[in-house]
Amino acid sequence: MDILPFELFNYVKEGHQPLDQSGRPIPPPDISAKLNQLKEMRRELANISWRDLPPMEEMKTWGNNPPSWVFGAVLERERLAPRRESLLNEIKTKEKELECIENKYSWADYKLPDDEKAAQRIIGLLQDAFFKREQDAEQDENKLEHYAEIGRRGGKAAKVNKAILEAAIQYLRDNYPSKVSSKSNEQIATSFCKKFKEGSVMTIDYDGYRWEVYCYEKRVYSRCDECLGKSKPKNEEKSIAYSTFKKSYIPMARKSLSDNQSALSG
Repeated sequence: MDILPFELFNYVKEGHQPLDQSGRPIPPPDISAKLNQLKEMRRELANISWRDLPPMEEMKTWGNNPPSWVFGAVLERERLAPRRESLLNEIKTKEKELECIENKYSWADYKLPDDEKAAQRIIGLLQDAFFKREQDAEQDENKLEHYAEIGRRGGKAAKVNKAILEAAIQYLRDNYPSKVSSKSNEQIATSFCKKFKEGSVMTIDYDGYRWEVYCYEKRVYSRCDECLGKSKPKNEEKSIAYSTFKKSYIPMARKSLSDNQSALSG
């Protein structure tokens, strides 16, 4: 893009959305900081745990001689519980704060810092960004759909994003345990995307990694930057078209649940 730095900033403020290498929208720095804070708080919360005490009936049988681990568990809970409660309140406050922002990715109201070096860093961020031509949007959507449908025409099947599929299965299991058949794929996909957005992601543990799944505009994203028992983090982010999620992933999730229910009833 052959324009001057200040022209680039005005170009973005006029509504041209900067994107990263994965095609994900880049929010203005102040919003990005809030999203990162929320992400770090959720990560810290996920790592807070302690050993639960058994039912009261069992503890009564101990008399005055409880197992040695009990005292440690009680102390650990007393030490961690305040921080856990504080994090829950902070996360709730931050989520409400982000929900009040109509478009978290808009740069329209963002102003460059007065500090020259800080302003240059922001311009540098935009100079490294990508921009999508509006006239290419429909073609890109058709191309994504084309690859998603290849397997039905006898060609090589598109690779399934298993994190997004697992999220769809979990969503159906949690929200439609008995009446999923009464809902259309469109209704389920729409409900999923209304609930899980950038500021309120769905978190799932899959294949030894912690994934965040969310929707933005006409795409469903999965990203992973935390390992669970793995030697290295996966550091991976991918996305699929919303239409692919609706037409392919929701039916696959339905079938998976149906197969599991049939196996249990059999």
